Amino acid sequence: QNQRADRHLTMSQEVIDEMVSNVAADPELPPQLRKSMTQRAVKFQVQLLAENPDDPHTLKQTGAAYKRLVLLLYDLSEFDLAEVVADEAIAILEPFPDDPALDNLKEQIVNQKIAVLRALRRVEDAQQLAEAREAEEASSLLVEARRTFELGMVKMSAGDLPTARTEFDKALLMYEQIGFDTHLTHEIARC
Repeated sequence: QNQRADRHLTMSQEVIDEMVSNVAADPELPPQLRKSMTQRAVKFQVQLLAENPDDPHTLKQTGAAYKRLVLLLYDLSEFDLAEVVADEAIAILEPFPDDPALDNLKEQIVNQKIAVLRALRRVEDAQQLAEAREAEEASSLLVEARRTFELGMVKMSAGDLPTARTEFDKALLMYEQIGFDTHLTHEIARC
């Protein structure tokens, strides 16, 4: 019975998502109707998320609803409200750093917020947010490079030299991508 309820919840979310996507994207409809329907969808998703805080599907649907609302508010030139909504969305998605789909969604919303800040002529704030995003991406890449290097060390210890070399090459590319030029990088290249 729980599985059936979960399926019905997912189906309901998908139907609402599709309807609101169509409404939000339809320039023929009055802007206030588009805004109202999109805001209702966000409110609905937030309520579902409150009831199902550990459900990744609900979290993704909520993030996607917020993303649509930020975009719509931007299109309607309601930049102050778009900034507030973007901040809410980022706050909801922030506690879930290890999900690539959510990371991608959060990155899209951050990009939207940067555009909103520029539209508000807050160029310095937009630049700071862009730099913070780049630093976060570099930090994530650094963690991945370390993991890849460690995997190479494990493979080398196990005698699997071809796989170790492949992992070291991947790590080297990641280190170079973030501008990490140290003795460790050169040691990887010499392996």
